[in-house]
Amino acid sequence: MSDTIAGRFTLLDPIASGGSGTVWIARDERFGNLCAAKVLRQRDSADLLRFVRENTVRLNHPHVLAPYAWAAEDAHVVIAMPLVTGGDLAGLLRSGRRFSAAATAEALRQILSGLTAVHAAGWIHRDIKPANIMIDAEQPGLHLLLADFGIAVDTNAPRLTHSGIVHGTPGFVAPEIMMGGDISPAQDVWAAGQIGKRMLGLDDDAAAEAVRASADPLTQGLVHLLDDLTAADARQRPTPETAAAALGRLGLRGPFRFADGAPWHPQRVISSAALPQDPAPTLALVPQADATKVDDRRSPSGPTAPPTRQDFAAPAAPAAAPPTRRFAGASAPAGKPKSAAGLTASAAVFAFLGALLILVGIIAPGYLG
Repeated sequence: MSDTIAGRFTLLDPIASGGSGTVWIARDERFGNLCAAKVLRQRDSADLLRFVRENTVRLNHPHVLAPYAWAAEDAHVVIAMPLVTGGDLAGLLRSGRRFSAAATAEALRQILSGLTAVHAAGWIHRDIKPANIMIDAEQPGLHLLLADFGIAVDTNAPRLTHSGIVHGTPGFVAPEIMMGGDISPAQDVWAAGQIGKRMLGLDDDAAAEAVRASADPLTQGLVHLLDDLTAADARQRPTPETAAAALGRLGLRGPFRFADGAPWHPQRVISSAALPQDPAPTLALVPQADATKVDDRRSPSGPTAPPTRQDFAAPAAPAAAPPTRRFAGASAPAGKPKSAAGLTASAAVFAFLGALLILVGIIAPGYLG
């Protein structure tokens, strides 16, 4: 493989590898910024379909980690997304860490805020779990991003025959899906509630007993909300917008802590000479004119009184217009034009992917459901 794919993405250091490809720290030569480049070898139609689906998701939101570009050359396809260096939430939970009620509430607010944007754009994620919640270590506070749209479903696209296959990760698949029910945004809400329960320690019997017996009003209200988010009846679950807005009205402020009182200090889990020595924001979102963007800003002041359960159930306020975030170097020249050979290769890849989607729709429609 060449060091630079399609004259744009220069691969620097591999940071993760799986059966379908490798994720690299790369430099986007067009914008001059570092990014995460997922490189897939064209060898399996199922992997390519997942890859195409993930690249289709284009969202500009501070708590969503979505692809912003793709390129192809010879036998390789790459999709690029902002670089996040703090690992994922699953790593912290595997270490046995539990979060304070305030930190759990803020983390859940961010996840639900991201889901609000995802659902507003017509997508259902279908694989909400701690391993797909990324941690931005370049910011001093608690900042999470929802990632991996490989099995997401576009509700605005034509639906093919239901395959009867359960998609998702055990422990984070909603009960109605396990029983063969139709997919819906409520299944993402259920999975987000399961993440919150694990962060708070409600998945452990001993810890759960202490948490549920707590006299702290914030803890009590949060437990009630988590129970609502994970209600067995999907119709009883609040929307992510309603739940996120209620959590936002708590006026939560850092610094946030773990349950044992240790302060939250995000740390890089990626080591590379390509990264700057001092943490500096490498996360940048593509400027878009997108009506589905959600304003994630909060008012400078919040309520000082602890919330009640009614506070959590209050209706969401209308979202304001979101701030525009741009790539570092986005105003720079677009770089050298592609060669004729490069354009031909890209066109061939487009034709191949289009034909693949048509064949999959005819032969194996279950892939899209």
